[in-house]
Amino acid sequence: MSRLKRKKPLPIVLSISGSDPSGGAGIEADLKTFHRHGVHGVAIPTLLTAQNTVGVRKVRFLDPDFVEEQWRVIFADFRPKAIKLGALGSRSMVLRIAKLLERKEAAGIPVVLDPVMGSTSGAVLLESSALSILKNRVFPRCHVITPNAGEFSVLSGKKIDMQNAEAVLRTFGKDKPYAILLKGGHLAGTESVDMLCQHGKLSRFGGKRLPVHAHGTGCVLASSIAANLALGRSLPAACRQAKVFVHRALTSSFKLGEGRNVLNLWA
Repeated sequence: MSRLKRKKPLPIVLSISGSDPSGGAGIEADLKTFHRHGVHGVAIPTLLTAQNTVGVRKVRFLDPDFVEEQWRVIFADFRPKAIKLGALGSRSMVLRIAKLLERKEAAGIPVVLDPVMGSTSGAVLLESSALSILKNRVFPRCHVITPNAGEFSVLSGKKIDMQNAEAVLRTFGKDKPYAILLKGGHLAGTESVDMLCQHGKLSRFGGKRLPVHAHGTGCVLASSIAANLALGRSLPAACRQAKVFVHRALTSSFKLGEGRNVLNLWA
């Protein structure tokens, strides 16, 4: 019985993202990641997908009104210590999320945004018309955004490679009220180096590049960062620990279906 007694309540982390019925990405992966970090996860889906380890077959955007109703119910009962945003889908959804983040109940809660634009198999997970709202209304409400090289190329307007990544990151991040963690998984090199630009300061988190293709690494990284922030860690420490967590899960990932590996979150 003593195991059921806690001196402090579990930190709560809210994921707002798409749903992956195969469990490898989206809110399903987020909730498992939260549990693995010892925090209580709650989730609001923004879109539904028909997908498996091979790819995304179909996407259905959800009604922003119903998402707002879920938000109201969650915040009526819980006080999240962090929010993780993932695939948001439609322009109307991004606009609604921006308005929700501007509400008083969201004040002071660190927001981690994985700016998902599309799946590896080519499915659209963010309408192009939503990008300007995302950048101008949602980004300023975030503690950190976590783009990969392709997403950062779209955001910065410059093709990102190993040679210019640091310079473009410094320029883009200058005077921004939020931090940027540029993930190195899609860049060349024997090492996968993530770079964090925060208040003009650059931090690097390296790891050996693995010859493994797995499903949901970006989702898990962002949700791990959010969980670590909810536990009171600094942003650099949260990013560093999330990098280690994903690397360990990727190293021991396994094949369940016909496509990409599934991350082993219990490694």
